[in-house]
Amino acid sequence: MKKLKFIIFAILVVFFIFPVNSLQAEELKTYDKLTLVDEDYQNDSLLRVYKDKDGNVVFHSIFIQSELSDTIKASEDQVLTAKKLLLAFYMKFDLTNKMNELLHKSFPKSNPRTDLEVKTIEISPDYLDRLEETESISLAYAKDQKAKFEQLSEAEQEAQKGYTFYYYDYGEEYLGTTEEYIKRLDVEIKESTDQSITISWTANNTNVPGGILYMYVSLDSKWSECFPVGAVSPCRIKVDGEQQFTLDNLEPSTTHKIRIGGGVFSEDSTASKSVEATTEPKSKNEKEKSKGDDVSLKNHITVDPNITKNTATLPMNVIDLLANEGLLTVNLEKMSNKENSTIQFSQEEMDELLQRKATIQLNHSEVELSVPSNVLQNSKVTKINLDKLEAVNGALSAVFDFSITQGNEVVSQFDQPITLRFPVDQELVKDTNNLAIYFLNEETNEWEKIGGTYKDGNVTATVNHFSTYTVFEESVEETTSNEGSTINDSGVTGKKLPNTASNAMNFLMLGLLFSLLAIALVVYQKKRGRA
Repeated sequence: MKKLKFIIFAILVVFFIFPVNSLQAEELKTYDKLTLVDEDYQNDSLLRVYKDKDGNVVFHSIFIQSELSDTIKASEDQVLTAKKLLLAFYMKFDLTNKMNELLHKSFPKSNPRTDLEVKTIEISPDYLDRLEETESISLAYAKDQKAKFEQLSEAEQEAQKGYTFYYYDYGEEYLGTTEEYIKRLDVEIKESTDQSITISWTANNTNVPGGILYMYVSLDSKWSECFPVGAVSPCRIKVDGEQQFTLDNLEPSTTHKIRIGGGVFSEDSTASKSVEATTEPKSKNEKEKSKGDDVSLKNHITVDPNITKNTATLPMNVIDLLANEGLLTVNLEKMSNKENSTIQFSQEEMDELLQRKATIQLNHSEVELSVPSNVLQNSKVTKINLDKLEAVNGALSAVFDFSITQGNEVVSQFDQPITLRFPVDQELVKDTNNLAIYFLNEETNEWEKIGGTYKDGNVTATVNHFSTYTVFEESVEETTSNEGSTINDSGVTGKKLPNTASNAMNFLMLGLLFSLLAIALVVYQKKRGRA
């Protein structure tokens, strides 16, 4: 009896616990000793080649400013040139205490940005002569550069010291602090319109190769407003002399607080400067011109929106070119790989669209929506959401859940119809006459037929409310027999929602079944023992 209990308990433990214990953390690689055997210059880095006690090769690189790459690549001895410039760069700023570590022991004993830890570094006797030669020449060059630097005036030296540089391999900060850099940063408002503010900042380090700092721009304490073109990553801008950044999609006659900040990865915080700027009021002349019968106005405009993560916004002033009752097509093809896509219109944009009685058409690779602007209730900030759901058995198109929010209100019913157009998988279609768009009735959990027409690989229908939609093909058997389906009040045959339960749920139910079986066996054995 005890043996049986143990077996059942073991089965349950393995079944539930195994998936958690199967994820094992990687261990830190530790070397008692590495031997330097060679050096090379690759990908803007001084590459060092080591061997461990078993002869396995271990690589490590020291990043060198990319601004120096052309000089290094044009030299006859790239390794020597890289070491000269690297050492000179640091000795120029009185960091001589780093010389030995920089040239002889470039692999720190504990590097937080790698999975390696090294206790001792030696130099191969076969490479010792070459290493001493390059380091001797590099040291002489660095001392000469340092002497020239010391001959500069204090103002010239300060201009070159006015930045922070992060040296990747050591995880340390060189050449002053972020605060020193920000103190030397000149920030000004370059231009202000009714919808945008352009700022600029000047860094006093343009004469120093590799003077790099990562800058941040925030609008009203929201870092997410900053996504500059060509940035290393969102809200980080490579500084090189005067830089400009434009914050757009702003409201007219509004004062904003703009913060320019900087920092390095090794610091816990950033330093910053703040400026305030006010957008201009909306020009009445421009408003009237955009609403009038100007010959430059167009009946149909197609735009590629600005995309930030899962949200698309319109380029500035694009609606000003749209004629009354015109069609504004927003191309969302670039968001087709996202499960959730949102197009957001500002309050001013909605006001302009409503006054023009324009139609908004959203072109997604797997669905197309045409929304008359006057079905929306007001000119509040409006979001149209396209959420792609998991595929459904039998569906011949993608499955989408649509929704509209204005301010904090959800708009689900419309006085005028909205047009949906779904492309279908034509290889799976048997009879195009039986294709129709269906919506999911959330109360009955059934698919109900909307209808639609087929043309050129697409099924089109109009709807008066938003829900979950897809395309099915209704077979002859379905129209003559209601087996496996139900009839709604309007007499339309509705398909039951296919089973889309995941394997995880199946495993959970199986585990529950095992548990109940184990309990039943234990109770049975107890009763049998008493008998």
